[in-house]
Amino acid sequence: MSPLSILIMGQSPEENRKLIAALRDLEQNRFTISEVCCIDDGLKKIKEIAFDLIFIDMSAIGRFGLDHLENVTAGSPYTPVVAITDVPDDKKALEVLKHGAQDFIDRSSINKSMLNRIIHYSIERLNYKSKLQKREEQLLTIAQNNHDGMVIVDREQRIHFTNPAAEAVLYAQGCTGTGGLFPWSLEEGNTFTRNISTGSQEAYLEIHISPISWNNEVMSLVTLRDISAGEKAKKLKKETEQLKMVKEMAAGIAHEFSQPLQVLSGTLEMMDVDGPTPQRIEKCKKMNQRIVGLVESLRDLTHICKRDYLDYKIMNIKASGEKPMPLQ
Repeated sequence: MSPLSILIMGQSPEENRKLIAALRDLEQNRFTISEVCCIDDGLKKIKEIAFDLIFIDMSAIGRFGLDHLENVTAGSPYTPVVAITDVPDDKKALEVLKHGAQDFIDRSSINKSMLNRIIHYSIERLNYKSKLQKREEQLLTIAQNNHDGMVIVDREQRIHFTNPAAEAVLYAQGCTGTGGLFPWSLEEGNTFTRNISTGSQEAYLEIHISPISWNNEVMSLVTLRDISAGEKAKKLKKETEQLKMVKEMAAGIAHEFSQPLQVLSGTLEMMDVDGPTPQRIEKCKKMNQRIVGLVESLRDLTHICKRDYLDYKIMNIKASGEKPMPLQ
């Protein structure tokens, strides 16, 4: 294992030497140590070298303040920074932690066991923090590249976060995005749908709501999924099925009417040539009654009944006009 690289940003060379001696007493050749007594020199160092640990002297009488601490942590965000103070002071300790330090020690209590603990836990905490930051970055990348819209909304319908896909939808509804009001009520259930206009096109949205903790508050994660393609496919399928049914009905009607009409047409032609006979008149009456029966069956349709005809199915007009048998 390679030795840890440590930067000491002290108030004086003498104080730096004391800390260096204490560190080298822990384990021979365990560290490579650099030291500075000027904040500018320290900031320059952290740009040149990726240190594993930084000590910064925050003594009350010294030259390094909280703004300097922030500069150091900002310049090396993935390096644990340990602040050294004059005396135990919880208020001062809280301040340095708020300004980016991983830990703090007071000068009077520096000893071997404390340094071991400080070094170990500071590095472990920063590793854990780095993993969390990387996970947050990964989740943000996923959200930003997700084709589904993602919106964080509080109980007052105020928007706290949107990804690009959601922004495109919300802006089309006249919503300003983050800071604005979500355009649809979240009290409509966990999932609901909306027809919306996106410029010159109509879209069909599926909106799903689930609870989420955001900035220590319970809010709602709202996902916006464009299901227009699926709805269009359903509509096309329904229209295709309806057209198929119409064709079957048309084929059935044409088939049922064609025979009596052909008989009527042929009989009328013969009557034009040879004149009417009782048999021909009776035949015309029968065909007329058959056509009337077909019309009544069409008028009284209760369901669609089909029958085979050649290699396809057509509507059975007479059966479709009869009352369907009850299920046993």
